Amino acid sequence: MKDWFLWLYPGLKVKRYAFLMVLGLFALALSFYLAAGPYWIHLSALWAKGHLRWPLALALALLGALLTLYGGRQLVRSILRGILPGMENHLGERVWARRYLSRGPRAVALGGGTGLSTLLRGLKHYTHNLTAIVSVTDDGGSSGRLRQEMGIQPPGDVRNVLVALAASDSEVMGKVLQHRFQKGELAGHSLGNLFLGALVEITGSLEEAIRVSSQILAVDGTVLPSSRVDVVLVAEFPDGQEVRGEVAIVKAVREKGPFRRLFLDPPQARPPEAALQALEEADVIILGPGSLFTSVVPHLLLPEVREAIRRSKALKVYVLNIMTQPGETDGMTAKDHVVALERYLGEGVLDVILGASGPFDPSLLKVYEADGSRPVVWDLPERWGKARCLQAPLVENRQWIRHHPEKLARKIMEVLLEEGLREKGRWVERLILSERLSRR
Repeated sequence: MKDWFLWLYPGLKVKRYAFLMVLGLFALALSFYLAAGPYWIHLSALWAKGHLRWPLALALALLGALLTLYGGRQLVRSILRGILPGMENHLGERVWARRYLSRGPRAVALGGGTGLSTLLRGLKHYTHNLTAIVSVTDDGGSSGRLRQEMGIQPPGDVRNVLVALAASDSEVMGKVLQHRFQKGELAGHSLGNLFLGALVEITGSLEEAIRVSSQILAVDGTVLPSSRVDVVLVAEFPDGQEVRGEVAIVKAVREKGPFRRLFLDPPQARPPEAALQALEEADVIILGPGSLFTSVVPHLLLPEVREAIRRSKALKVYVLNIMTQPGETDGMTAKDHVVALERYLGEGVLDVILGASGPFDPSLLKVYEADGSRPVVWDLPERWGKARCLQAPLVENRQWIRHHPEKLARKIMEVLLEEGLREKGRWVERLILSERLSRR
């Protein structure tokens, strides 16, 4: 009961708008009464003859509607400004998104690095039925240091995905969580990695830390690590040598040439049950974009994930990287990428293979070429087995050459609408996706 008296405190900017709403509703009620009331109730002789009856009723109705709408709008904005600063100007979009995008197509994206976060930044505008399964084999940079010093799974790729899916996807939020310290003992660490590291210590696991941080950031979707335990990526080379860790593998490839096979240590590592359920129920499963052997393939080294993808009735899409990666995919064409992926996934599983045709900024290409990286040559036919091979202008040229989040997501959703969602009773998802594609 005490809470109700708090609304009477001065300065809340609630009572004035509530009063306007009440005044507006009173004017509306009076207008209806005057319009439909008996003739014997009148204000003057002219009223009795009906000369002023309808004009006055119409004026009161218009005034009442304006007061009610303005008072209600300002009341809601005032309350939101107090509990969710900055959201009062986007209320319609947020309500629409929560109610309708949460009923959109079920999409599962597997990958890591910047590629996965780029994809999700676009997909969240088409559906909130998203599950991001993030590779956790990174051992370089800040993630590698935290992994070694704290004994936790690498948080870096998870951080990128959380920022991409956060409801408050503003420049400020992104800059804060992505900020890297430049001085002192924290030099090289990002704030987001430290934040997740702290939550891992508090909650006991990366999976639980992700759940808590998802609530804090109001993440539009579900984020899961690919493995429930800490795993190491291991490469076996033709001479029998085994090299452990992503950074060491890339260095060894540059010195020794291609490896023979990849595997995880420990081999009995298991994915979260929620990841397997999401793959089973998905409408579309997206592999990539991202580093082929260090972001995409590690998912397929988990037998349960690999089998869940094969069994799923979802549309399976592989998004090729735009550029080759030194020490990983040097000289590999689009066909080489697909052949390498199918070594781990199996043949005849993919439904769509999607590549980017440009356009490229020549000045940026020179920077990449100086590092030994070039655009992946498209040499695929129209069909690769049962899979459609598609190319589209999906490139964004800024500081780096990346996939354009909106263009990539839109292309995948268009293909899904054409080839997927054909099950009986999926008209709601088709309607939502069609409406969203027409609005974007």
